[in-house]
Amino acid sequence: MSRRGENIRKRKDGRWEGRILITDSDGKKKYKSLYGHSYKEVKDKLSSFAPYRISKCQTNNTIESNALNWLDNIRNTKKYSTYIKYKDIYYNHIHNAIGSLSTSSITDTEIINIFHNCTNTDNAVSRSTISTIKYVLSQVLIASGIESKNDIIAKEFAKTTVKKSEYQVLGEKEQEMLIKYLICDMDIYKLGIIIALFTGLRLGELCALKNEHIDLSNKIITVKSTVQRISDDNGHTKLMCSTPKSISSIRSIPISDTLYSILEPNMTSYEYFFEENKYMEPRTFQKKFDKYLTSAGIKHYKFHSLRHTFATNCIEQGMDIKCLSEILGHANVQTTLNRYVHPSDKLKKNYINQCNSIYGQILGQN
Repeated sequence: MSRRGENIRKRKDGRWEGRILITDSDGKKKYKSLYGHSYKEVKDKLSSFAPYRISKCQTNNTIESNALNWLDNIRNTKKYSTYIKYKDIYYNHIHNAIGSLSTSSITDTEIINIFHNCTNTDNAVSRSTISTIKYVLSQVLIASGIESKNDIIAKEFAKTTVKKSEYQVLGEKEQEMLIKYLICDMDIYKLGIIIALFTGLRLGELCALKNEHIDLSNKIITVKSTVQRISDDNGHTKLMCSTPKSISSIRSIPISDTLYSILEPNMTSYEYFFEENKYMEPRTFQKKFDKYLTSAGIKHYKFHSLRHTFATNCIEQGMDIKCLSEILGHANVQTTLNRYVHPSDKLKKNYINQCNSIYGQILGQN
């Protein structure tokens, strides 16, 4: 049986994995994974690497070593996709800035510069990414025993401003053109795009759909999984199907009568909705979406624009914001308001006319 501190664990595939911190040919510190069919086999392999092991007394005075220790500790406690996300954030935004520094020499300015680099015109990132940088940096500093520096992080994060992204929403005419194109000579990809536009499903959620998730009798789609492409430890990428990113993302979405009439004749006996025995590759949908937009004479949009368009349509039709928030799988209503509600010029004009109608009465125009 593995013991705490050995970095040996039993994987879901039945194999055992041991991890050891070594120095590669470029002099960089990294974790190496060793595999075997038993605990003893892996332990023996780790022993053979003992001459190359970097001891804690050699490493625990640098930010880098403490960051690696923290990442290794969360590897088995977080979702794998979350672990990879935090690892990428560290190497993309923190490693080069402070990784080589000792815990005793890091200054406030070096921490501040991390946030400044995230907002300059060449490397600007989203507010969401900056929030993740804040979290990872905070955890790395805690692991390094210098959590007092987190006051600097809090102050800089509060001052950091990010240019708000311009969310794309298909116009009424573009929606009409797209739907008419999709229902003509229907294929599985066109059907998927219609589902996304009619339900607001995220691309990953759409790709993970199984036939058992679509209940035509009760007209309900249940979201239980999501597919995403993530990096692995070898620098490659792989598809991963897992539970959604939050509890609120696991939800039921009503199927409208219009969508039902399109879905019902296209149901199959496959395990997955789009492929016989596997989930769909998200990049395939994006490529098909690009192709269909061109064929329909519509300008380029990201696939996620379908979700923005769905949410905007719901608001303009008077849907309760709490109801929409639950359909979209948001943890709170504010997220829905800030990200996905985009009043059209037409709606703004209608509201302005309603508000100004009293002046029309005064002027005898009504």
